Amino acid sequence: MNPGHAGVLAWVRLILSGAEILAAPLFLLPVTAAVGGYALLGIIGLAIAIHALHGDFRGLEVLVLYAVAVYASLAWRKDRAGAASNCST
Repeated sequence: MNPGHAGVLAWVRLILSGAEILAAPLFLLPVTAAVGGYALLGIIGLAIAIHALHGDFRGLEVLVLYAVAVYASLAWRKDRAGAASNCST
């Protein structure tokens, strides 16, 4: 058993991984990027909370880094969309 996931119920891992598998393609598609990004932020937040509640703080910096990357990408897309809407045609 992976020591980083010791004690976590199998169904919790399945639900989180399944949700992440569904959210990742949504995040990659421009039309659904916001929905997928916020879903990924929620999933990563739940993963951080589960790790912390189980007292397993190893590897949390990677999850935080993933969350920051998703958040930065969402902010960049929002800024880019705002700049595009301000252009006069």
